[in-house]
Amino acid sequence: MRTDENRVKNKIKEIVVQLNPNFDVLSIDDEVYLLKSGIIDSFSFMDLVLELESIFGVEIDFTSSMPDEITTISGLAKRSVRTHQA
Repeated sequence: MRTDENRVKNKIKEIVVQLNPNFDVLSIDDEVYLLKSGIIDSFSFMDLVLELESIFGVEIDFTSSMPDEITTISGLAKRSVRTHQA
């Protein structure tokens, strides 16, 4: 795993904690579905995406992504890094 991806994962976790203070970063696996698990709701997910786009200067394209591909910490980090490198 590249450092860029780790950096994005850490930022995602930081943002999720801001959106949901009850979120325990240490107890959640990077493959847990953020929406399905109830960690964040759909509005918070959009806030998360907008924040990532702003911080990393990317535009995450939902039309070319499967929902399961971008609703985990790992998947969203990979998509963000891939988009940034394109």
